[in-house]
Amino acid sequence: MWNGALVTAVLLLTVLLLLTKKASLGWIGLLIPCLLSASGILSAKDAFAGLADKSMFVFVGAFVISEAFFKVGLAGKLSDGIGKKLEHIRNEAMILLLLCLVTAAMSAFMSSLGVQVAMLSLVLALGTSLQVSRAKVMMAIGYSATIGGMMTLVGTPLNMVGKAAYEDAVPGGAMGVFEISLIALPVGIAMILYFCLIGSRFLPDCKDQDFTGESETGKRSENKSDFGFGDKIKYKNGTKHSIQNGNEYKHESPDPKNRRNQLITVCSFFLFLILIVLDGNTWISSSVAGALVLLLIGGAKILTAEEMAQSIRWDILMFIMGIQALGKGITSAGLDMLLSEQAAILFGNGVPDRLLIGIVFLIVVTITQFLNNTGTFGVVLPFVLMLSSTLHVHLKPIMITAMVAASSSFVLPIAAPTYPMLAEEGNIRFRDWMIQGLPLVCIGLAGCVIGIPLLWPL
Repeated sequence: MWNGALVTAVLLLTVLLLLTKKASLGWIGLLIPCLLSASGILSAKDAFAGLADKSMFVFVGAFVISEAFFKVGLAGKLSDGIGKKLEHIRNEAMILLLLCLVTAAMSAFMSSLGVQVAMLSLVLALGTSLQVSRAKVMMAIGYSATIGGMMTLVGTPLNMVGKAAYEDAVPGGAMGVFEISLIALPVGIAMILYFCLIGSRFLPDCKDQDFTGESETGKRSENKSDFGFGDKIKYKNGTKHSIQNGNEYKHESPDPKNRRNQLITVCSFFLFLILIVLDGNTWISSSVAGALVLLLIGGAKILTAEEMAQSIRWDILMFIMGIQALGKGITSAGLDMLLSEQAAILFGNGVPDRLLIGIVFLIVVTITQFLNNTGTFGVVLPFVLMLSSTLHVHLKPIMITAMVAASSSFVLPIAAPTYPMLAEEGNIRFRDWMIQGLPLVCIGLAGCVIGIPLLWPL
């Protein structure tokens, strides 16, 4: 009884800190195992065991490979490629669709923040040659980066947390890196198509405020291309030219060493994915895949040891460790059994599968509009774990529902750290986020309610 009260107190403290944002994710992640081990609920070995979990090595590899993509210029190369295409397209829906698909594809494997900055720089540099309202372009970048992140388990930290929590809670259980893609990919594509073909029509078509055009007052809008792409980008005979302060500069082909680094990075990326997909079917585990990435990227001197260490989101890794310790504490204190007994009384006749999926989605998606996505997942994860145990249903469909819902932060401009920046750049109004975001949330809800019980029966 005493242990149960202590674990409940730790759980409530965790939720309070996440909701109030009074502490960082890393600090909270370290606090949880310290409290559980100091109170005797868990041994120090069990409390901090998450640090040695094989998932940690997978996440480290994902962070490093993402940093390498930006370091060798592959992210810039992709954005340059889309820049060439955009200058020759005049259909607004097609421009938005191309922007969204490229941004989502990059965000599925790379830092969404880095991708958004790269794409933001690109569209600002293209200026008036991009015949689309700034509000539409900025919202397209923000939404598609968020959508892309939820499509793979390495696309966003919250999916990494969910994978680690699931594999820790289900002995012998595994969640493949593309398993969530079975539901997130069709749902994400439906969201992108809705925004580009239908939703964007309801955004203000403020041509007078576009990029480098003339405003209504006759004043030229301020050029905010301060990310190193120059004031404008043009392509002549397949060669990139940038115009800075009225001077034109030709960008020569990259040197052979950089081409070599790009090739090594791409090969490392595909090797990493293949080994993760084959985890459990070969003698090489996914943890070895992460270690190989470090050896290849470091051995080729693409990233220094210091750069690799700086690229790793240690706060996320600490938070994952803390969540795993909290799950063990709940089991050790017998809270899961207590809740199971109460639920047996409350849900004696059971709950329809699709109703349960819908309830979980709506609870999580409501919270995620006000919190950082990973913070939201930290709040609802104990609920997800206990709900599965309580109702005697499989954890994976409930976990994947919560992962998709936690990424569906589309309704408020405070739901993602980059949204305020994009809202400022695009002069996007508060009600615009709600008008665009609510249908996207409905698409996510419908997709999960219909698809998840079919793919992962409860």
